[in-house]
Amino acid sequence: RITAEAIQQWAPALSELKELKVLNLAHNQLELRGLEVVLQALGDCQLEELVLTDNLLGPKAGRLVAELLLQVPSLVTVNLSENFLQEEGAAMFAKVLRGAAPRARLSLDLSSNDLRVAGAKALSSLLETDAVRSLELAANRLHDFGIKAMAQALKGHWASLIFLGLQENNISDEGVTALLEALRDNQELQTLELDYNAISDSALSALTSALTACRITSAGNRPKQPG
Repeated sequence: RITAEAIQQWAPALSELKELKVLNLAHNQLELRGLEVVLQALGDCQLEELVLTDNLLGPKAGRLVAELLLQVPSLVTVNLSENFLQEEGAAMFAKVLRGAAPRARLSLDLSSNDLRVAGAKALSSLLETDAVRSLELAANRLHDFGIKAMAQALKGHWASLIFLGLQENNISDEGVTALLEALRDNQELQTLELDYNAISDSALSALTSALTACRITSAGNRPKQPG
């Protein structure tokens, strides 16, 4: 695994790769120190995709990566999954991008980051700006309250969103009802992933009937039992 110390040795060479389009550094041990080195080296490139899955980055990575997105307009796909961003990281990420000038719409993977309800609320502000075309939020303990916040943001702001991943978030019929209300007239969303939640067959059926143009996945759902 590449450590912060090791990436420092590679930084000069990395900064020379001006035509680099894809950089995959998944499953290493960069930590925040290593990320800072990488982002500084990438400041003057034409990068389009950055994968940083599982690098022990922590909440402050949210702000650093968002700042890189502003600095490198060509960068449209970012994977920050499994990095302990938590609510704080989501809030910093959204705050940096929220007031930015319009740019190419983003594909973001923020799965398995313990974002919780507060993180969902923070990211909802990005949905309201139509800045995101694909958003993966699997396994973030969003619960129904987080989904309701996102559903509120989606009302009237779904023109750019074509993919939404919400697997393993303890979502029940209550959350699905909120999504249904927000997306009832949406013809843009192509894929909605709701696998491994707590949604009943009847709620899934209602959602599927309403979103006829959308592919909905729902494997492994176990509805909550009364009481």
